[in-house]
Amino acid sequence: MDEQLQTSPLYKSRGFSGRLLESFKFLEKNFKQIFKISILGLVPVSVLSALTMTFFPIQAMDGWMVVVWCLLMMFFALVASLYFHSFVYVMLEKYGELGYVPCMKLKAWWLLMKKKMGRILLYDLFMAAFVMICILIVFAPFIISATSMDAELATGSMPVWGIALSLLLFLGFTFAFVPLFLMPNFYLLGSESLMGAFTSSYRLGIPHWGSMFGIALFTLILAFIGEALGALPYYITELINYLIALSAEDGNMVTLPFYYLSLRIVFAFLASIATYYASLLVVVPMTFQYASLVTMKKEKEMNI
Repeated sequence: MDEQLQTSPLYKSRGFSGRLLESFKFLEKNFKQIFKISILGLVPVSVLSALTMTFFPIQAMDGWMVVVWCLLMMFFALVASLYFHSFVYVMLEKYGELGYVPCMKLKAWWLLMKKKMGRILLYDLFMAAFVMICILIVFAPFIISATSMDAELATGSMPVWGIALSLLLFLGFTFAFVPLFLMPNFYLLGSESLMGAFTSSYRLGIPHWGSMFGIALFTLILAFIGEALGALPYYITELINYLIALSAEDGNMVTLPFYYLSLRIVFAFLASIATYYASLLVVVPMTFQYASLVTMKKEKEMNI
């Protein structure tokens, strides 16, 4: 770390705006290589996802088929995440070590990516379980109060305690979740264990909660806008299908052009792809946030 503090353009102490600007400069400078390498793995998974979304829409399913559909889409997302994020974090790791992103072919990157995939799988599973537990805890008071709603309505009052408690829990988990944006950097850019990265993210993130929240909020909004724009054509086709269904109920037949189905597949593919590239607007700024905070902490310890 001492050598990185002296030579790496990643591990530098920066202000709030500096972290954002440098991360966007990094994306602008290296996006061509990011796209060239990552698209090779995203295309087959996104094609399968697009075909599933088009020919097996969840709206036409019920019962266990919905569960199977959701599990299948989660599997596609996990496979794509293993490939995409292993490359992104290997690239960021190399940038931290060398000060630049080396221009290498997929074969060379793949050798490094395979070493990251096991850790990324554990991280994804851990975060999925953590988020699910948090959601269950947050909504538990609301669900419990909703089950007693009939009895409360009989007395002329609404059970607001469940809504209030769920809201308080939501605010509490929001506060607790913000420092965890540092966790993948501790785990995937360093040698810490999963739980070590979990605790380190709180030790470093809570004292800097304000800047963590600011960067998280700003980048999440950007990522949401990017993802929404990429998925907008697909959502338009969903609206068209809904309007056609309404017309059919009224006895009106609508004829679509022969290429409409192909367009839906292409738009579903773009929607899937957009999700991963939009995530760069969060992942990369958070890496610069992590590097800056780690550097500031190290400099402070050296000056003591």
